[in-house]
Amino acid sequence: MKICVIGGSVAGLECGVNLAERHDVAIYEEHREIGLPLKCAEGWINFSGVEPYVKGRKVKEVHMNLLGENFRVVDNFVAKGDALQIVSRPEMEQKMAEIAEKMGAEIITGKKMKIRDAAEQFDLIIDASGYPSQWCREFGGKKPYGFAIQAFASNDFDSVHVFFKERFDGYFWIFPMKYGGCKAGVGFFSKSPHVRMRELLGRFMESQGMRAKGFTASPVGCYLNKPLLRKFKVPVALVGDAAGLVDKGGGEGMSKAVISARILSSCINNSRLYEYEKRYFDFMSLHYMAANFFAFLRKNWKLLKTFGKVGFYDVAVKALRNHYGKKQI
Repeated sequence: MKICVIGGSVAGLECGVNLAERHDVAIYEEHREIGLPLKCAEGWINFSGVEPYVKGRKVKEVHMNLLGENFRVVDNFVAKGDALQIVSRPEMEQKMAEIAEKMGAEIITGKKMKIRDAAEQFDLIIDASGYPSQWCREFGGKKPYGFAIQAFASNDFDSVHVFFKERFDGYFWIFPMKYGGCKAGVGFFSKSPHVRMRELLGRFMESQGMRAKGFTASPVGCYLNKPLLRKFKVPVALVGDAAGLVDKGGGEGMSKAVISARILSSCINNSRLYEYEKRYFDFMSLHYMAANFFAFLRKNWKLLKTFGKVGFYDVAVKALRNHYGKKQI
């Protein structure tokens, strides 16, 4: 089978790793270098049952802070469970590209592929183009999306710091980078047109004694883009951010991109393509349930503080780790 993958992202490269040995796979990446430019944070959740392709930086704790006026911290609690690690996304994507090429995938950089064109040459198209998806760009049906902006800074941390504001559908963060320094950012799950995000991030960073070295911004695919399987002359499957798989609890997408790509690849290799969507959500149902509950807590400070103080988040991480440790893709 001739397969076209649109996007040399984590999801797209994972498809190449899992499909190239048995199929003729071409991966099209519109940028000239795999892994760049880097637009997102690089946290990888540890309870998904899936390991990243490169060694990450251990996060000792996750500090959750509640912000009052002028970004003053009015309360906080600490989650000590081994919930996540920090990876270098460019390093990981380049490693994945190397493996995919060894398996037989062809990677074409600096070229944007459209579904309309790919359908004339391939038997199956995998849309791993990020958010909004290439499908939505060409055929409409664009979903709502979150939006994030972040900046690099020289300050270094051993822990992740997350900051919540009342009546704010999102959060601020400080993530250490794998090789030193950090990223500070702010993300909305439902963006207000009246909020100037760069100005807001600048005020937050100033309150933390940080100076921005450069900004990046991107939409966040946190609204499901169902169905995950479409058709334009040939089947078109959406994976990762293109499928809107980022959850609205924590905003993490890398492990979900890998999981969706592995499940899709398994379905293709076993001639069960049309089971893809059901298998993905069957596998991930508990994760989304927990994430939606956390998104609910984020909007209710009293409950957020109560659950935080009694160590609920550590318990939830252990339960999720145990659950996914018993499942196989």
